[in-house]
Amino acid sequence: MFASAIFWIEHSIRLVRWEKIVVTVFIGLIAGFGICFLVKLQNHLKEVRLTLGYPNDLNPWWRGVDVLSVLIGVVVFAAVVVIYFVWSHHLSAASPA
Repeated sequence: MFASAIFWIEHSIRLVRWEKIVVTVFIGLIAGFGICFLVKLQNHLKEVRLTLGYPNDLNPWWRGVDVLSVLIGVVVFAAVVVIYFVWSHHLSAASPA
């Protein structure tokens, strides 16, 4: 939903260069916080596995790392796509090129 809002804003409103920079930083922050949340979730799952009776599990953090990697990849890909669409349109005449 956030991505569709960005696409709508970009097609409806012409952003000048500094606004595109602000949007890019904002999208990067959102993606970064999402990735941090996913890593914290993985750490929590590790603690739950150890608490629930898997004390002999040698690598509890790595048990779900394949799913974590895919989810991080999706977050990064979505952020790159949104940033690409923000920057792919021409700058308005009011912005300094």
